[in-house]
Amino acid sequence: ERNKLPLIKTEEEAIKKYGGPGFITFLASQHNIYIHCPEPERAYEITELTKQFSEEEIAYYYFARSANGWNRMKEPKPEFEKYTSQSLKKNETESKWSDFDFSIGNMKNIHKKLFGSEFDENNSDFFKDIVSPIKSETKINKIASSCSNIRNVHIVKEIQKYWDMDYSIYIHYGVGHAVMQKPAIESHISRSPNL
Repeated sequence: ERNKLPLIKTEEEAIKKYGGPGFITFLASQHNIYIHCPEPERAYEITELTKQFSEEEIAYYYFARSANGWNRMKEPKPEFEKYTSQSLKKNETESKWSDFDFSIGNMKNIHKKLFGSEFDENNSDFFKDIVSPIKSETKINKIASSCSNIRNVHIVKEIQKYWDMDYSIYIHYGVGHAVMQKPAIESHISRSPNL
């Protein structure tokens, strides 16, 4: 899970900085084992999401994810605007929406339009709830659910591709993804001539 991580020189540092994925990256590097991160590109996710949702809703969803990440950080954390502006720049580049305003000011305007309240960057419970793919109270939750499905389908296809190429595969994903991906992977493997 995640994108490919940088190489960390010690096991302890890899775990402290990146948790399980960091440890796996460290072990693989020690044994010259290839690592592939099957996450879809943001541009692909955005293209798929535009089939169901508006640009404003999609842009706000990614902004809310960034706000949720900022709220989960331990102190001292960077200024909110500095932290979220990096994500907004990435979304602007990846979306290729040349006429869309990705400013923080516009995200706050969209927030007010969607929720009828003033934006509060410190409302950690709100951001945690709003980006949850399990909940379905709001349009943003529906985007989170669709995004999760897009990721799961893409990831399963990548796993199937590498299985069919005779790779021995170790998969490290959280339980939320594993529950969705496991049946599709097991079904593909049971039909595979590589067993």
